[in-house]
This record gives sequence, C-alpha cells and structure tokens, in this order.
Amino acid sequence: MIFKEVQNYVSRETFFISKNNIQTFYLYIIVETIFLLIYNVNKYKLDQKYQIGVNMHFYHCPRCGEKLIEKEIGDEGLLPYCNSCEIPYWDVFSSSIICAVINEENEIALLRQNYVSTTNYVCVAGMIKKGETCEETVCREVQEELGLTVTDMSFIRSYYYEKKELLMNGYLVKVKKKDFSLSSEVDNAAWFPIENAPSLLREGGIAWKLVTEILNQLSCIKSKKNINVRSTAKAIIINNDKILLNKCFDKYNGHYYSLPGGGQEKYESIKDAVIRECKEETGYDVIPIRFCGICEEICDNEDTQINYSEYAHKLYHIYLCQLGSEDAEAPTIIDDMQEASQWIDVSKLKELRILPSMIGENITDLINNTTPLDMGTIHIPYNHG
Repeated sequence: MIFKEVQNYVSRETFFISKNNIQTFYLYIIVETIFLLIYNVNKYKLDQKYQIGVNMHFYHCPRCGEKLIEKEIGDEGLLPYCNSCEIPYWDVFSSSIICAVINEENEIALLRQNYVSTTNYVCVAGMIKKGETCEETVCREVQEELGLTVTDMSFIRSYYYEKKELLMNGYLVKVKKKDFSLSSEVDNAAWFPIENAPSLLREGGIAWKLVTEILNQLSCIKSKKNINVRSTAKAIIINNDKILLNKCFDKYNGHYYSLPGGGQEKYESIKDAVIRECKEETGYDVIPIRFCGICEEICDNEDTQINYSEYAHKLYHIYLCQLGSEDAEAPTIIDDMQEASQWIDVSKLKELRILPSMIGENITDLINNTTPLDMGTIHIPYNHG
C-alpha cells in the first residue's frame, strides 16, 4: 500500500516536499532502489539461464569514472574515449558456441530444451566462460548436455544472433555413438540422419543455418569424389589452305583462339557432337573425315570445381573435317567467350595462341599425321572457352 501510494504521489504533475511528506518521499526512494536491485538480480539470473547476451556500451570510464567523449580512432570511427586515461572503449558483447554433433553413422544429435523452444529441436550450445577457448567450451558443453566425448571438431563459421546480442561460433563436432547422459537443462535428445535435421530445426535460425552450411559442404565434398568429365568434340576445318578458328576473350586468359566445337550431349555420338557444334558456332556444315587425337584438361581452380564442375575436367576429341558446303548460315549458338569465327592461313598457325595449349602446340601434327595423337593431360589455373 505504501509503495503504491508513493508512486501515485510522485506521479502528480507538481508536488511540494514539506515537513509532513519528506519521510514518505525518502521512503519512496528506498523502496524504488530495492525494487530495481531485485529486478536486475532476477534479470541477470534469467539471462544466464536462457543464455541472453549482454551488450555493454560505456558512457563513463571504468578506471577513473570520468565521463567519456566521442573520439575518432583510426579506421574504427567514433568511439567512447577517456581523456584522462587515454583509452578508447569498444562495446562489449557475449560470445558463445553452437555445434552440430555428428556420430560415425552420419547422424546428428538434436536436443529438446523446452525453455528454448517447445516446437523445434535445437543444437548443443552454450556461453564461453572466462578463460576458456571456443574449443574448450565445445568439449565442455557436449559433455555437460549429452555426456559425450568430442573426438574431433572443425570450425564452420560464426553467426551474430542479433536478438540476444550474441556472437555464436559454429562447429562441426565428431563423437562416437552411444547412449546420452543428459543434463538437467535438456528435456530430451535423439540421433537423426543429418539430411533430415533442417526440417526439425527452426527455419532461418542459427542452428538451421549451421546444419545447412555443413550439408552444403558435405555435398561439395561428395560431388568432388564423383567423376564428372565433360566429353568435348573439336574440329580442324581446312579449306583452301586456311583453317577456321574461333577468336575468343575472357578476363583470365585474355585474347586467344580455339577450334570450333563443344560438349557432347547425352546419347549423342561424338561425331554428331562435332557436326552440331560447328553448325551452331560457325554456321558451316562439316563432315568429319578423320580422328586426329585426344587430350585431357583439368582446371585446378577450386571455385570452378565447386560451382562449374561440369567444365572443370574436359576430354577433347579432335577431328579433321571438311566443309559440306562453302556457304555458311548465321551462327545460332555462340559461346560467351567467342567474339568471331575467322579463316586464317595455315602457315600462320605458329604465330597464334590456341587453347587448350596442347592443341596449339600440336596443331601441325594433328593436321598432317595419319595416326591419332595422344597429347596427354594438362592442369590449368583458369578455365577457358
């Protein structure tokens, strides 16, 4: 009653402190202070239980108590700064770990923690204690929450959880499969095939992002293990001592020439591929008359291997061709790197830069030899047309 009465009293637009009400006013100050202390202590306990981060922004120097000013600090921009101590202060926020715990059967351990979510599973997570490294926290949290021992781990990436002002460091963690020994904070836990995990986690949440990232990485590793070789047909077209070449350009290789031709399609013969590709790129009908040689090219660029895997490993089949007709139609499909098709004197071939380089270096032998030439394998840093 007193507290409510005092609150009503101080909420009036104007009031006067007299000898009769000064005791009530002081009582209000004491009660309000106690109330705030209890509130903050309980809030701190809740924050610790539910892993709510604390983002501290400095207004006064914690060393001397002086009010901070804003000062330009190099590339950091304006920061709170103490003139007396000559020290800048950055905002302090909490750090934590979150990990996808995987066993030898490629199953992931997912938890039910009702104080976090009653509808979705979650991953093992926890706050980094003072003096701990991220890796030590991972081992501790997996042991505390699941009763499992970490055998290996790898850092995946970090995530900023804006809602709780937390920096969450994501890890892929390996353990041996066995029964769980759950902590009091965990209501339930189970093993699931890792590919099913995203549907059990909150879509868009940090755990969902971590598991999705891991699945993407595992998919890339798996795809790199599978053989994915592009079978390519190329044509040496000679007419009146001239050879037909495509003039090309790309940002990695600059200007160069290449033989007309391209990738073999599914259920298409290699000869049909060279006929079709020449028609698309140059507008000419060609007739393959002799198989000249074969070579292999592997692009070692990791970005190409992951994002353009169908072009990273090529097997070139080179055919000597003659024109079916000297009249060319307009090309129908031109590669992005192709600028034009040109007839060039055969005598000038040694002056030209032809890619793949193995074809360029052996072009004269490919034309003149009657026995097919095996030109071997070459590794290149960047792909080309």
